Amino acid sequence: MQATPASNETRLPRQVLQRSAAIVERQRARVESEAASAAPPAPPAEPSAPAATTADPTPPQPPVDPRESDPAYWKQRFKVTEGVLRTEREARTAENREFGQRLTELQDQIRTLQASAPAPDLDMGQFLTPEQIDTLGEDEASAIVKAALKVARAEAQKVIDVEIKPLKDQRAAEAAATVEDAKTRYKDKLTELMPDWLEIDATEGWLAWLAQEDEGSGLQRQAMLDGYIGRADAVRTAKLFQAYKTSIALPAPPVAPRGNGAVPNDDLPKPDHGLTPLQPGEAKMFYSRAALGKVTEAERATFEARRKLPRR
Repeated sequence: MQATPASNETRLPRQVLQRSAAIVERQRARVESEAASAAPPAPPAEPSAPAATTADPTPPQPPVDPRESDPAYWKQRFKVTEGVLRTEREARTAENREFGQRLTELQDQIRTLQASAPAPDLDMGQFLTPEQIDTLGEDEASAIVKAALKVARAEAQKVIDVEIKPLKDQRAAEAAATVEDAKTRYKDKLTELMPDWLEIDATEGWLAWLAQEDEGSGLQRQAMLDGYIGRADAVRTAKLFQAYKTSIALPAPPVAPRGNGAVPNDDLPKPDHGLTPLQPGEAKMFYSRAALGKVTEAERATFEARRKLPRR
């Protein structure tokens, strides 16, 4: 018995299912294609980071300024600070000096006005009643009022003096401080230029040299030194000390000629190991003779050699 072919009703659902599946498949492919085109491109792959090492427990130290270990840097900083403080000190000194000068001017003006002011007419009614004036009489009442005014002025002057005295004392102290400050800065500068000036200043030779006349200016050296000190000129003072040191420097001995024609120079000091130290008064006498030009080079060399010997 043959199989009966399927009817149209049986084939229709199968075809519909196949078509539906094809449509669904195309729809899915279209959606995936649109999604792929809309997505941003993937970033390039980065190289893998090296494996992390063990963390250092010590925190990083801040960088150190190399100038902190440089002495020249700190010296420069010190000089800058010193200059600022010196400028500030000089400004305060100038202000104090100006204040003192202004105070003196005002005091002079007050005294001038007081001296030139005419004596006011005496109004006895300010001090006595009319009955008292009649009782005492005008002459007696006037004498009493004048005496009372004199006492009052004396008391007022005492009060003024008490108030003004601290200002005067302050001005005097400021003036003394200014002078001392100038002396200190002068000595500091002189010590910087001539470190051994104190030792030279205590020698008799220096005093004898100052008593002489300077060849260049024709002035006595002591007068020159006094002028430098008065102006606090440390540079010129140091030059004066240097001129003295140069004048007493031991001259180089002349070179004796060689050969058969050499003639011994009797003026040169001969080595003498029996030199004795200078006795009190010898140095002063030597410098006095040297000031008069009566000392030979041989005597000067001998004197310098004896001066360097330790005293017994």
